[in-house]
Amino acid sequence: MSNKLVKHQETKEILTGKQKKILFWNCFIILSIVFVAVWVNIFLTSKAFIFSTTTMGKRMIIISECRYRNLYIQNMM
Repeated sequence: MSNKLVKHQETKEILTGKQKKILFWNCFIILSIVFVAVWVNIFLTSKAFIFSTTTMGKRMIIISECRYRNLYIQNMM
Protein backbone atom coordinates (compact mmCIF):
# COMPACT_ATOMS: atom_id res chain seq x y z
CA MET A 1 0.00 0.00 0.00
CA SER A 2 1.20 3.45 -0.71
CA ASN A 3 1.55 6.05 1.98
CA LYS A 4 -1.43 7.99 0.62
CA LEU A 5 -3.76 5.04 1.15
CA VAL A 6 -2.46 4.42 4.64
CA LYS A 7 -2.97 8.06 5.63
CA HIS A 8 -6.56 8.13 4.42
CA GLN A 9 -7.48 4.86 6.09
CA GLU A 10 -9.66 5.47 9.14
CA THR A 11 -8.66 3.83 12.37
CA LYS A 12 -11.28 1.44 13.63
CA GLU A 13 -12.43 1.84 17.19
CA ILE A 14 -11.78 -1.10 19.46
CA LEU A 15 -15.21 -0.68 21.07
CA THR A 16 -18.27 0.86 19.52
CA GLY A 17 -20.34 3.46 21.35
CA LYS A 18 -22.95 0.90 22.40
CA GLN A 19 -20.28 -1.49 23.68
CA LYS A 20 -18.66 1.32 25.68
CA LYS A 21 -22.01 2.19 27.24
CA ILE A 22 -22.66 -1.44 28.19
CA LEU A 23 -19.15 -1.80 29.61
CA PHE A 24 -19.54 1.40 31.62
CA TRP A 25 -22.84 0.32 33.18
CA ASN A 26 -21.56 -3.18 33.94
CA CYS A 27 -18.52 -1.74 35.70
CA PHE A 28 -20.72 0.75 37.54
CA ILE A 29 -23.06 -1.99 38.77
CA ILE A 30 -20.18 -4.21 39.88
CA LEU A 31 -18.48 -1.36 41.74
CA SER A 32 -21.77 -0.40 43.39
CA ILE A 33 -22.29 -3.96 44.61
CA VAL A 34 -18.73 -4.09 45.96
CA PHE A 35 -19.19 -0.71 47.67
CA VAL A 36 -22.39 -1.83 49.39
CA ALA A 37 -20.84 -5.17 50.38
CA VAL A 38 -17.85 -3.46 51.99
CA TRP A 39 -20.04 -1.07 53.99
CA VAL A 40 -22.34 -3.89 55.12
CA ASN A 41 -19.25 -5.80 56.27
CA ILE A 42 -17.98 -2.74 58.16
CA PHE A 43 -21.39 -2.23 59.77
CA LEU A 44 -21.71 -5.85 60.86
CA THR A 45 -18.15 -5.93 62.18
CA SER A 46 -18.62 -2.76 64.21
CA LYS A 47 -21.95 -4.03 65.53
CA ALA A 48 -20.33 -7.30 66.62
CA PHE A 49 -17.41 -5.41 68.20
CA ILE A 50 -19.74 -3.18 70.19
CA PHE A 51 -21.75 -6.20 71.32
CA SER A 52 -18.63 -8.10 72.38
CA THR A 53 -17.22 -5.15 74.32
CA THR A 54 -20.48 -4.59 76.19
CA THR A 55 -20.77 -8.25 77.12
CA MET A 56 -17.10 -8.27 78.11
CA GLY A 57 -17.76 -5.29 80.36
CA LYS A 58 -20.68 -7.10 81.99
CA ARG A 59 -18.49 -10.16 82.53
CA MET A 60 -15.77 -8.03 84.12
CA ILE A 61 -18.33 -6.53 86.51
CA ILE A 62 -19.55 -9.99 87.49
CA ILE A 63 -15.98 -11.26 87.95
CA SER A 64 -15.00 -8.25 90.06
CA GLU A 65 -18.14 -8.64 92.20
CA CYS A 66 -17.27 -12.29 92.79
CA ARG A 67 -13.70 -11.38 93.75
CA TYR A 68 -14.88 -8.74 96.22
CA ARG A 69 -17.39 -11.17 97.68
CA ASN A 70 -14.71 -13.86 98.05
CA LEU A 71 -12.30 -11.39 99.65
CA TYR A 72 -15.03 -10.24 102.03
CA ILE A 73 -15.82 -13.83 103.00
CA GLN A 74 -12.12 -14.63 103.50
CA ASN A 75 -11.62 -11.55 105.68
CA MET A 76 -14.56 -12.50 107.84
CA MET A 77 -13.06 -15.88 108.64
